[in-house]
Amino acid sequence: MEIGHNGPGFKLVTDIIPSDTIDSINNRKDELYPVRASSHKKQYAEAEACKKLFGIAVWWSQLTDDWDEVKEIHDLIYPEIQQHLKDATFYASDIVTINGPSRWVGPHIDTPHRFEKYNKRENNDVYGIQVIIPLDDLDKDTGATGLVPFSHQQDWDISECYTGVHDDYFKENAKQYDMPKGSILFYNTRLMHSTMPLRLPKKRSILLINYLRHDIIEEIKDKDNVWSSNGK
Repeated sequence: MEIGHNGPGFKLVTDIIPSDTIDSINNRKDELYPVRASSHKKQYAEAEACKKLFGIAVWWSQLTDDWDEVKEIHDLIYPEIQQHLKDATFYASDIVTINGPSRWVGPHIDTPHRFEKYNKRENNDVYGIQVIIPLDDLDKDTGATGLVPFSHQQDWDISECYTGVHDDYFKENAKQYDMPKGSILFYNTRLMHSTMPLRLPKKRSILLINYLRHDIIEEIKDKDNVWSSNGK
């Protein structure tokens, strides 16, 4: 399986999301506001503190779990996700935006592997899948997500990710793939990946959906700042 331990850790599927669904999300982007953000100097803020953060390079929106468009996308992609994680359960969804031009790069791994209990691999099971839904055609110039194939085959200390220890490794090994509108890119949440530079003076947004193994959902919710930053 592509995202399992022996595969590259990710898969790109094209022509799965209808254009009118993507257009509907784009038409709602004025509803979005930052609940987590990082500046061009990599200063980080959450919730109300985002309003005082100067020079935001990248920001994550409030939860979009209840958007009809997100529910529609879930229904379309869930059969594909289940092929890689049988008991995959919808965990959270938001939209991440780059304010270009930006050189921001912050390689990391995703929930649940951000947390100590799941930060060291005891087995090679898939615990989570992150899905990226581009809201426009994306390539290297427009900030297509970067990832390191097969990097899920080793452990990555999340504190080292956040302090930039792996930045050089990531820049040397990361790959970017063209992601046409209507496609999805999904990957093992243990895979190292990052927002990438956006060379153009515009914004770039992508929808994110995170799926977790059903039996760890409640435990992760008790620890995850995605809920507190959203005021939940």
